[in-house]
Amino acid sequence: MAGTRKHILLTLSALALLSACDDGGQAGGQSSSWLDWIKGKSEPRRTVFLDNYPLDYVRETQAGNYLAGQFAQNRGDWASAGKYFDKLIKADPNNTALQQRAMVLAMQGGDANRAIALARKVVEADPKNILALLFIASDHMSRQEYAEARESLSHMPQQGITDFIRPIIGAWAQAPDGKVDEDMLISNGPLHAYHALLIADYLGKVKQPEKYFIHVLAGGGADRHMLEMMADAYSREGHEELANKIYDTLSKEGQPDIGSSRFAAMLEKQKNPELAKETAIETPTQGAAEAFYNMARMLFQDKNNESALVFARLAQHLDPSKEDIKMLLASMMIEGDRLEDAIALYKSVKPGVPGYPESIRSAAEILEQKGEIDRSIKLLEQDYAQNKDLNSLIQIGDVYRRAERHAEAIKGYDRAVAAMGGKVSSDYWHVLYARGMSYERVGDMKRAEEDLEAALEFRPDHPYLLNYLGYSWADQGKKLDKAVELLTKAANLKPDDGYIADSLGWVYFKTGNFEKAVEELEKAVELV
Repeated sequence: MAGTRKHILLTLSALALLSACDDGGQAGGQSSSWLDWIKGKSEPRRTVFLDNYPLDYVRETQAGNYLAGQFAQNRGDWASAGKYFDKLIKADPNNTALQQRAMVLAMQGGDANRAIALARKVVEADPKNILALLFIASDHMSRQEYAEARESLSHMPQQGITDFIRPIIGAWAQAPDGKVDEDMLISNGPLHAYHALLIADYLGKVKQPEKYFIHVLAGGGADRHMLEMMADAYSREGHEELANKIYDTLSKEGQPDIGSSRFAAMLEKQKNPELAKETAIETPTQGAAEAFYNMARMLFQDKNNESALVFARLAQHLDPSKEDIKMLLASMMIEGDRLEDAIALYKSVKPGVPGYPESIRSAAEILEQKGEIDRSIKLLEQDYAQNKDLNSLIQIGDVYRRAERHAEAIKGYDRAVAAMGGKVSSDYWHVLYARGMSYERVGDMKRAEEDLEAALEFRPDHPYLLNYLGYSWADQGKKLDKAVELLTKAANLKPDDGYIADSLGWVYFKTGNFEKAVEELEKAVELV
């Protein structure tokens, strides 16, 4: 989807100008700098929409509010930043530049109603303000006022961002009337072709299924979410062969861990096409939300985080119950070091939906990273009590192990094994590996070896497992010939790993083969 991302990034240069003051022709220089970054000639600035407001329009007595707002924005605290700029607006109520900035901050902070109210004020002074018109159009879409949404979109001037966004949102606004120019929409690019399929599915008119798929892939492909949505649409419309080809491709390429609830849900849809109805877009409002969500995902993947946040909030305003948006926003909060906000978003995901178990475990992981081990464990215990999620039990063991509370880690892993019926399958071989490490750390070498050797039966070519067991034997001065065998195999599998080379040098030293020991230890020094 590189072509689509480049298109979005190019058009966002217009958004950078929207929120900047036109100060003596400086906007032109700002645009040039932005486009230079897109071409790879300079580093991106952290703030896309909001940088470089001159202080000359801020009264001396309001400088504190301005600086406090700027500081809060730089820390990713958009709600607080917005409050400071609201104070500035009270002192200078006709300042459109301040209103623009407060409008964007309000949207980023999740206060869409405030952002839209400010957008209406901005449009009074600047009737062609693209971002304000887009906010207003999205609000009409949220109210299912589709004619009014089209009217707002029609006032957006012809330039980059308008050319990209308006065809998609406009097509969804026209969908209730069945007057969508599908060929024109598809011709705009791969994301547009994707939405042409979703609109055709909404209207029940998917007549040439291959053409959408071809146009999406021709533009550089699509992410897993888009491909799965396309497969679901084909399944609903009776095009099972094409749907199954996409499902099969997703199953084989980039298959996630066995514990992925999303992956499990996709497999169930392939078995039971009726389940594909659950992802159907039922209203044009939801379709527009999906468009904003797609743009947010692509921008976030391109590290264009503040722009991504605006589109994610627009999506949330249109479809507040869409769980995928909450999970994307949580990822954005993590990126901005807003960890408590991320935890709250993860915990707000509805139980039972694909992605819910991963959301709870992600929240627990954030708490662990903050050093709040007991809160992390409590959340995982609650999840297991309510949902019997085996992976939460495993994570309890992992949290304790990483905190070097190995006796408690072993109890967590024991509970996980008991939940499996006392027998660990190949899918969960890593539980044996992890428990074996904890046994080794508490000095129970007998049980450590039992677990590590059992794990090795499942994964005989895992270099780090081979290294751990081989080094453990070497350190104890036992089974040295076997240790040499395991560590030599690990070194052949990972010849560029200095730690494995160090282990191999150590076991050679223990066996008295000093020449090879020196050779491997010197290699380790070079690699580490």
